[in-house]
Amino acid sequence: MHIPYHQDQIARHGLHRRVIAVQAVQADIGQFNRAFDDGREYRSLWEASVSQAEPMLGLGIDVIIPAGGYPMLLFTREPSFAMGGATVLNGLPVAVAAAETAVGLTRLNGTGTSRRTAYAPPPGEAVTEFRSAFTVGPPQYESTPTRCAREPGRSVPVTNIGPPSKQRAHPGSRPGHRARRRPGNAADQA
Repeated sequence: MHIPYHQDQIARHGLHRRVIAVQAVQADIGQFNRAFDDGREYRSLWEASVSQAEPMLGLGIDVIIPAGGYPMLLFTREPSFAMGGATVLNGLPVAVAAAETAVGLTRLNGTGTSRRTAYAPPPGEAVTEFRSAFTVGPPQYESTPTRCAREPGRSVPVTNIGPPSKQRAHPGSRPGHRARRRPGNAADQA
């Protein structure tokens, strides 16, 4: 259960006065996996979600926000999604709209991504530890700061994960610039 995590997110974003309840839906990953292909499993999971949301509906909620990609992705097939009259807000289109807005703001006036407090990049040791948990051997690519071609004194992190053809500037960088690679970058030898 990730309820304390979600409650912490709510408090950090100043939403604690607006959120009435946080509740976990009792379902396992296997049930979600089966529900993508099996109509009966889908309907069973849907009915379980509705029945588990009913106590919150009694508290007077107006919007239900499923936490996690599985329920959001699974329930995208529901048009005008609602449970007991409460709108179910699918976070996937919201995330797409937020990304489009961020790109638009960057293009409009150069607004970038905050990298302070909760959004600060993790320490290098944490990144190395995380990568080592999912890979065998030394990392093939690294994230390296590069110099922005449009602003010579500005460093711009570049995501160097995957083949060089798939590398891209960090989302907080300015649009239209091409980050130059430093000599000796691991991606240059690939």
